[in-house]
Amino acid sequence: MRKQNLVERIVEGSLKQKDLTIADLPHSRKQIYGHLIKQRFGTLFAANFFNTMFWIPLFIWYYFADFYVIEKIKSISEINGDLFNLIFLEYGTMIPFFVLGCIGLSGFYYIIRRMCWGEAVSIIYDFRKGIKQSWKQFAFLGIFIGMLVFLFQYIFNYYSIQVFDNSTINIILYGLTIIVFVLILMMLIFIFSMSSLYQISNFMLIKASLLFTFKYFPKNLLILLISLFPFLVPVLIPAIMIRFIGILLLLFIGATNIVVIWTLYSHSIFDIHINKNDYPNYVNKGLYPLE
Repeated sequence: MRKQNLVERIVEGSLKQKDLTIADLPHSRKQIYGHLIKQRFGTLFAANFFNTMFWIPLFIWYYFADFYVIEKIKSISEINGDLFNLIFLEYGTMIPFFVLGCIGLSGFYYIIRRMCWGEAVSIIYDFRKGIKQSWKQFAFLGIFIGMLVFLFQYIFNYYSIQVFDNSTINIILYGLTIIVFVLILMMLIFIFSMSSLYQISNFMLIKASLLFTFKYFPKNLLILLISLFPFLVPVLIPAIMIRFIGILLLLFIGATNIVVIWTLYSHSIFDIHINKNDYPNYVNKGLYPLE
């Protein structure tokens, strides 16, 4: 077997890769996760590198827009009237960049799905195939997520400058907003995987993910804590440099961990409620077929 250089391994995939035989298959999704992290981290990193390229424009725009808004706030004494304009400048204009980033996710999720199923992967070929297969719905999700981010930022900033007679109202409003934010994160666990795996309408995508969110709320919360928050916490810290480092960690390391965990977990739920009746060939795919 000829030796491949780095570029060939990225473009063609490793010649040593093969579809796993029955005997090679893991017995649980935890074992699949361990196998991917230990044995195929290089492939995961390469796939995430292409995904990250789709998110870099959002990152650059966010960094400079955030810096501009902070400097703008320092120069004005009253920001109540300019709040919407400032938030729209920083977050509303990010919506097209969210669309671009989510299109990259369509290719990334397709590759992760194949890897979770124990199938060989050619990074560029499969990344392009994933985009071609589901970019439209992922673009819709980019608009959906971008609008939600803008809305939440406006609400949080509005609370921070709005003075209510009763401080309890502020606490209740913050609490309700955070609960809704967490519920939406739980929906995303299922939305991305369903959009990559099935051909369904946007309405059914939202409806099914919402049902799974409430039905498996405790498990979903645990998955979020394990996969997302270790990388998300630095992003939420107001200090620009800490947030900058947090975003870099999220892009280059956290994204891979999140997508692998969300894919494995959501597929286990789909096996119970969708695949068992409608897609029997997908049930426990990539796992050892225990009798």
